[in-house]
Amino acid sequence: MGRQADTYKKLFDDVRAGRVKALYFLHGPEEFMKREFLRDLATAVLPAGDRTFNIDVLHGDEFEAHAFDDRVQAFPLFATRRLGVLRNFDALSTSEREYVTARASALPDGLVLVVESGIEKLETVAHKKMAEVAAKNGVVVACAPLVGLDDYLVDDVVRAVMNVAQTGQKGDGRVFVIPVEEAYTVRTRAENMDLGFRRIAYLGYAGQPGITRY
Repeated sequence: MGRQADTYKKLFDDVRAGRVKALYFLHGPEEFMKREFLRDLATAVLPAGDRTFNIDVLHGDEFEAHAFDDRVQAFPLFATRRLGVLRNFDALSTSEREYVTARASALPDGLVLVVESGIEKLETVAHKKMAEVAAKNGVVVACAPLVGLDDYLVDDVVRAVMNVAQTGQKGDGRVFVIPVEEAYTVRTRAENMDLGFRRIAYLGYAGQPGITRY
């Protein structure tokens, strides 16, 4: 199986089996997989009736330290756990990133925290430190797209995508395997003749685009 598909499969399998960690750092451009993972994580952490008051989603471009602290320290209401999500870690200032990383290194019992970044290659000190803390206290996942696969990998990746996305309900989506016949580099206008791969396209629930890259 492709390495990235294998990474996603293990992430989803662990959560669906109840092996939930206190901290997740999801970094990279594949937003669809992040959303799907959060959906499964919420199901694993909180029964449906407990989600109204026990899920908090904060955004880095609107970050306020006191609000973040309030959410981190809040007790679960009529439940045993809470789920917190901080999106767009990249929008934080350097001091705010350090603040979040420090809090993430000592989370209270009962809180599951997900920190999201759109950066696949972690180059800043703050991103590397966040990854280090998450690796120690939870899970770090590079959410890279599944693209340009050699033929021998296609079947394994299709199975992995279906394993990740299947709920048994209408709207799970469809997987398309599409041969790439022509490709061009826009920068140079050159035609790329030696392709040797096919493209996986996945249309998710309610028509939301998933793994589809040109």
